[in-house]
Amino acid sequence: MSAPALEARPIAPEHYRAVMRHLPTGVAAICSSNPVTGIHNAMIVGTFASLSMEPALVTFSVTHASTSWPEIAESERFSVSLLAEGQQQVSRALSAKGSD
Repeated sequence: MSAPALEARPIAPEHYRAVMRHLPTGVAAICSSNPVTGIHNAMIVGTFASLSMEPALVTFSVTHASTSWPEIAESERFSVSLLAEGQQQVSRALSAKGSD
């Protein structure tokens, strides 16, 4: 059983600007679910940043050796969770070998 796909929601430019202004480090969890199998995939990126205000676009870099990124990219949709200072445990768990 797979989870239903979420529709992309537009973000108001003022809200986008406010969120990105409070992101000092750019550490984020990128997560997805395979629409066919329902398998969850996740990875940590340390390069998350704002790319454009209009339209609201973000950018991040992925290493060629990533085993999670091909699965996330194949799902065609993913979520981004910006990590706070106290979330090192989340970062360590998602960056462990086998679940980059």
